[in-house]
Amino acid sequence: MQSKIAEAFVNYVYEMVHTRQDSGFAAKMKKADNEVTEVQSWELLARWTDLENKKRTRCFSLIGAAVSRSKRHINGDLGLGSALRQSLEETSEIEKSSAAARLRRILSCQDSLELIRILRSTLRFLESSEIALDYSRLLKELLIYDYDDARERCRARWAMEFFGQKEE
Repeated sequence: MQSKIAEAFVNYVYEMVHTRQDSGFAAKMKKADNEVTEVQSWELLARWTDLENKKRTRCFSLIGAAVSRSKRHINGDLGLGSALRQSLEETSEIEKSSAAARLRRILSCQDSLELIRILRSTLRFLESSEIALDYSRLLKELLIYDYDDARERCRARWAMEFFGQKEE
Protein backbone atom coordinates (compact mmCIF):
# COMPACT_ATOMS: atom_id res chain seq x y z
CA MET A 1 0.00 0.00 0.00
CA GLN A 2 2.84 2.43 0.87
CA SER A 3 4.28 1.75 -2.55
CA LYS A 4 1.12 2.70 -4.44
CA ILE A 5 0.53 5.84 -2.37
CA ALA A 6 4.14 6.98 -2.83
CA GLU A 7 4.00 6.46 -6.59
CA ALA A 8 0.61 8.12 -6.93
CA PHE A 9 1.74 11.12 -4.86
CA VAL A 10 4.92 11.68 -6.87
CA ASN A 11 3.03 11.30 -10.17
CA TYR A 12 0.37 13.73 -8.94
CA VAL A 13 2.95 16.38 -7.99
CA TYR A 14 4.73 15.99 -11.35
CA GLU A 15 1.39 16.33 -13.15
CA MET A 16 0.32 19.42 -11.22
CA VAL A 17 3.66 21.22 -11.44
CA HIS A 18 5.03 20.19 -14.82
CA THR A 19 2.05 19.12 -16.94
CA ARG A 20 -0.69 21.45 -15.72
CA GLN A 21 1.87 24.09 -14.73
CA ASP A 22 -0.15 25.08 -11.68
CA SER A 23 2.09 27.79 -10.21
CA GLY A 24 -0.01 28.15 -7.05
CA PHE A 25 0.28 24.45 -6.34
CA ALA A 26 4.04 24.56 -7.02
CA ALA A 27 4.57 27.55 -4.72
CA LYS A 28 2.69 25.90 -1.84
CA MET A 29 4.45 22.57 -2.33
CA LYS A 30 7.90 24.19 -2.43
CA LYS A 31 7.19 25.59 1.05
CA ALA A 32 6.49 22.11 2.38
CA ASP A 33 10.06 21.19 3.30
CA ASN A 34 10.55 24.18 5.60
CA GLU A 35 9.25 23.49 9.10
CA VAL A 36 8.15 27.11 9.46
CA THR A 37 6.15 27.30 6.21
CA GLU A 38 5.06 23.67 5.79
CA VAL A 39 1.62 24.45 7.21
CA GLN A 40 0.89 26.33 3.97
CA SER A 41 1.11 23.03 2.07
CA TRP A 42 -1.15 21.04 4.39
CA GLU A 43 -4.19 21.56 2.19
CA LEU A 44 -2.29 19.72 -0.56
CA LEU A 45 -0.83 17.03 1.70
CA ALA A 46 -4.02 16.22 3.65
CA ARG A 47 -5.36 13.91 0.97
CA TRP A 48 -2.13 11.89 0.97
CA THR A 49 -1.16 11.55 4.63
CA ASP A 50 -2.35 11.92 8.20
CA LEU A 51 -1.17 15.41 9.13
CA GLU A 52 -1.16 14.47 12.82
CA ASN A 53 1.64 12.01 12.08
CA LYS A 54 4.65 14.35 12.03
CA LYS A 55 7.08 11.83 10.53
CA ARG A 56 4.80 10.82 7.64
CA THR A 57 3.91 14.43 6.93
CA ARG A 58 7.59 15.43 6.81
CA CYS A 59 8.32 12.54 4.41
CA PHE A 60 5.63 13.70 2.00
CA SER A 61 6.65 17.34 2.49
CA LEU A 62 10.29 16.70 1.63
CA ILE A 63 9.52 14.70 -1.50
CA GLY A 64 6.70 16.99 -2.65
CA ALA A 65 8.95 20.04 -2.37
CA ALA A 66 11.82 18.29 -4.17
CA VAL A 67 9.60 17.18 -7.04
CA SER A 68 8.17 20.72 -7.30
CA ARG A 69 11.66 22.20 -7.58
CA SER A 70 12.85 19.57 -10.05
CA LYS A 71 13.53 20.70 -13.59
CA ARG A 72 12.73 17.21 -14.86
CA HIS A 73 9.20 16.51 -16.12
CA ILE A 74 9.10 12.82 -15.17
CA ASN A 75 10.26 10.76 -12.21
CA GLY A 76 13.78 9.41 -12.47
CA ASP A 77 14.98 5.85 -12.05
CA LEU A 78 18.03 6.19 -9.77
CA GLY A 79 18.13 5.20 -6.13
CA LEU A 80 19.75 7.58 -3.66
CA GLY A 81 23.15 5.85 -3.73
CA SER A 82 23.22 5.70 -7.53
CA ALA A 83 22.19 9.37 -7.79
CA LEU A 84 25.00 10.43 -5.46
CA ARG A 85 27.46 8.31 -7.41
CA GLN A 86 26.32 9.90 -10.67
CA SER A 87 27.02 13.33 -9.14
CA LEU A 88 30.72 12.50 -8.90
CA GLU A 89 33.11 14.33 -11.16
CA GLU A 90 35.14 12.12 -13.49
CA THR A 91 38.41 12.77 -11.65
CA SER A 92 37.05 12.25 -8.14
CA GLU A 93 38.30 9.49 -5.90
CA ILE A 94 35.07 7.93 -4.77
CA GLU A 95 36.01 7.44 -1.09
CA LYS A 96 37.31 11.02 -0.71
CA SER A 97 34.53 12.75 -2.61
CA SER A 98 31.99 15.15 -1.16
CA ALA A 99 29.28 12.77 -2.40
CA ALA A 100 30.78 10.00 -0.25
CA ALA A 101 30.80 12.35 2.74
CA ARG A 102 27.13 13.15 2.11
CA LEU A 103 26.29 9.45 1.89
CA ARG A 104 28.18 8.64 5.09
CA ARG A 105 26.18 11.30 6.93
CA ILE A 106 22.95 9.89 5.49
CA LEU A 107 23.92 6.36 6.52
CA SER A 108 24.50 7.52 10.11
CA CYS A 109 20.89 8.73 10.53
CA GLN A 110 19.00 6.86 13.23
CA ASP A 111 15.42 7.89 12.40
CA SER A 112 13.39 9.38 9.59
CA LEU A 113 13.23 12.91 11.04
CA GLU A 114 17.03 13.11 11.23
CA LEU A 115 17.28 11.66 7.73
CA ILE A 116 14.83 14.22 6.37
CA ARG A 117 16.87 17.09 7.85
CA ILE A 118 20.02 15.75 6.20
CA LEU A 119 18.34 14.96 2.89
CA ARG A 120 17.08 18.52 2.35
CA SER A 121 20.47 19.82 1.26
CA THR A 122 21.37 16.60 -0.55
CA LEU A 123 18.20 16.72 -2.65
CA ARG A 124 18.87 20.36 -3.55
CA PHE A 125 22.38 19.36 -4.59
CA LEU A 126 21.05 16.52 -6.79
CA GLU A 127 18.36 18.81 -8.26
CA SER A 128 21.00 21.36 -9.27
CA SER A 129 22.77 18.62 -11.23
CA GLU A 130 19.48 17.46 -12.79
CA ILE A 131 20.13 13.88 -11.72
CA ALA A 132 17.24 11.46 -12.38
CA LEU A 133 16.42 10.48 -8.79
CA ASP A 134 13.47 8.12 -8.28
CA TYR A 135 11.43 10.20 -5.83
CA SER A 136 8.68 7.62 -5.35
CA ARG A 137 11.26 5.00 -4.31
CA LEU A 138 12.88 7.48 -1.91
CA LEU A 139 9.48 8.32 -0.41
CA LYS A 140 8.78 4.61 0.14
CA GLU A 141 12.17 4.25 1.84
CA LEU A 142 11.53 7.25 4.07
CA LEU A 143 8.13 5.92 5.12
CA ILE A 144 9.63 2.63 6.36
CA TYR A 145 12.95 4.01 7.64
CA ASP A 146 11.96 3.92 11.32
CA TYR A 147 11.65 0.12 11.30
CA ASP A 148 15.02 -1.43 12.23
CA ASP A 149 15.12 -4.09 9.50
CA ALA A 150 13.92 -1.69 6.83
CA ARG A 151 16.44 0.97 7.91
CA GLU A 152 19.30 -1.50 7.57
CA ARG A 153 18.09 -2.63 4.13
CA CYS A 154 17.83 0.99 2.94
CA ARG A 155 21.31 1.81 4.22
CA ALA A 156 22.80 -1.31 2.66
CA ARG A 157 21.11 -0.62 -0.69
CA TRP A 158 22.31 3.00 -0.76
CA ALA A 159 25.87 1.97 0.13
CA MET A 160 25.92 -0.81 -2.49
CA GLU A 161 24.60 1.55 -5.16
CA PHE A 162 27.25 4.13 -4.34
CA PHE A 163 30.34 2.08 -3.48
CA GLY A 164 29.55 -1.10 -5.43
CA GLN A 165 31.00 -2.04 -8.77
CA LYS A 166 29.34 -0.53 -11.80
CA GLU A 167 27.62 -3.08 -14.00
CA GLU A 168 29.49 -3.83 -17.20
